[in-house]
Amino acid sequence: MKKYYSYIVILFTILIFTAFTPVAAEAGVHKGMAGKNAVWKYNMDTKTLTITGRGALTSRIKLEDRNLMPVKKIVIKEGITSIDHFQVFENVSCEGRPAQLVLPDSLKSLATASFKGLEISSITIPKNLKDIAPGAFLCWILEEIHVSPENQYFAVEDNVLFSNDKSRLVVYPAGREETVYRVPVSVKKIAPLAFALNKYIKQVVLHKDLRALGAGAFFGCNSLEEINLHQAEKLKKITDFHGYKMGIYLYNGSELDPDDDPPLYHRIVWTGPGEGVYRESFDLGTFEGTDISSIRIPDNVRYMSEDTFKDCFRLREITFGRNFTGEINMEEENRGKSVLLYDLWQLESVRFAEGNPKYTVRDNIIYSRDGSIIYQVLKKN
Repeated sequence: MKKYYSYIVILFTILIFTAFTPVAAEAGVHKGMAGKNAVWKYNMDTKTLTITGRGALTSRIKLEDRNLMPVKKIVIKEGITSIDHFQVFENVSCEGRPAQLVLPDSLKSLATASFKGLEISSITIPKNLKDIAPGAFLCWILEEIHVSPENQYFAVEDNVLFSNDKSRLVVYPAGREETVYRVPVSVKKIAPLAFALNKYIKQVVLHKDLRALGAGAFFGCNSLEEINLHQAEKLKKITDFHGYKMGIYLYNGSELDPDDDPPLYHRIVWTGPGEGVYRESFDLGTFEGTDISSIRIPDNVRYMSEDTFKDCFRLREITFGRNFTGEINMEEENRGKSVLLYDLWQLESVRFAEGNPKYTVRDNIIYSRDGSIIYQVLKKN
């Protein structure tokens, strides 16, 4: 009888233990929440990440016992409508190999930096995707972009993504290997971060009807040597992309405290697998990090932002247009409208078009027109 009761106790113990054991008991399978109504499931054997549910993805996907989740395939199932936060895939890694990405027709919008840093070489824009925020596809090996025939909002030509009417250039893939690109005459606006991080492009040819150059458009294009910016005579400003609010950064060892002042943190802007540039700024300049040596600013550009030419180490000559009245080297007085030139250590020549009302250059020194302010003493030729 005692033996019989012993069996009962053992069986009862097993049942109790089973009832209160977490669901993630499948061997090699991890699960978690990716949003209020979204669940992720990771198979360690196949290295497949699958996301199911409905609504927005808002939470970081992360394994509890390790920093990075190595994947070969990411599948987002029908029902997911948006990726609303840049950190959703922050801890997902493709381990240096191209991963397959499957997006559902239910997907309607992507936040900035949605797939930042993932090794994805090909993306297909699904049927109902309408809103793609700047830098959503900051994937340095991205080469191919395809658009569903049923999508009414976007078009693709030579793997470059446009609005459906081709008036807006949305994404020029970072992994596209052509060295020269002519912007189609139909394009009136280049989106923010459109060409960002492409390491192959050497020359970009603009046209006279281009009306807007998006903030940070050529950020990190470190092979870019030539751009006929002066031909885009309808441009009125050149601005930095404010990366702090959009997640175009990582922190070296500490999480962001929203109550702290952003400049207290160093960021890493990822420019390729295993590479990082430590910065204390959170703005991405339109020509930052490019290899240009000479540039002419269109006559109608009135101002440029601080980091427009940051880390342009070969820039020797700048010609400003007739209507440029923005500040130079005065970032504290006019934040966002003061281009910084003092850290361009190769800069030898600055000119202003005839008739410029604010600036003049004499003996390699930039003065205010009335001579009362010295803005910069240039390097001697």
